[in-house]
Amino acid sequence: MASELPLTEMVLAAGSLGTAAYGIVDGFKFNAKFAAAGFNQIKAALGGPIFDALRFAYGTDYTEFLRAQYINRRSKGELPRTLRQGVRLALNSDNAEELAAAVGHLDGKTLKEAAKAVETGADLTDPQRSLIARFEVAVDTRIEAALALAENKYKGIMQMRASLVSIVLALAGSMAINVEQGESGLVHTFDFEDLVIALIVGIAAVPLAPIAKDVSSALQAATKAAKVRP
Repeated sequence: MASELPLTEMVLAAGSLGTAAYGIVDGFKFNAKFAAAGFNQIKAALGGPIFDALRFAYGTDYTEFLRAQYINRRSKGELPRTLRQGVRLALNSDNAEELAAAVGHLDGKTLKEAAKAVETGADLTDPQRSLIARFEVAVDTRIEAALALAENKYKGIMQMRASLVSIVLALAGSMAINVEQGESGLVHTFDFEDLVIALIVGIAAVPLAPIAKDVSSALQAATKAAKVRP
């Protein structure tokens, strides 16, 4: 049977378990595919034409190049600037109309003429300058949204992985401590109640990890307040 512990100690223990689970998951980031969780969300959010246009700026291996920058600090690193500059460099007379359609509500013909003028070194008209500026602002907004979605998906995937690890650790730990010395040797006393408690602790561990101390302190304060009430 599960041993009884004060609720505050259980919260702290669960928080420590969640921290350990995060640490184990973090240790697997040496694997590029493991560390690149959420990267595909960038292409999905930007749209194929915009993302694929980056090939014109960074070459045929542009996806691996961007993935490497994503692994290195994701939206807090060089990737946002690389994406913005890449789309600007990628805009040309061949893909201007497609990119205008992908962004939406932009005159593809005028954008193509503006891109052609840049390529030939001709002077841009005021409408062309205005259109390029609108295109860049629209793309920048899409990039910010794409990076935010990728970051959110990354955190969700890492939390799910850490939760799986914490459940395994909770079950293993419960089985390890629920052992008694019998006449014929060690006897496992792990039962259904222990299983349920281990699952609850394992599932709660990861969400509790960042706030375990605060929750424990709040519970202690609430307990003391309840005891002093007449």
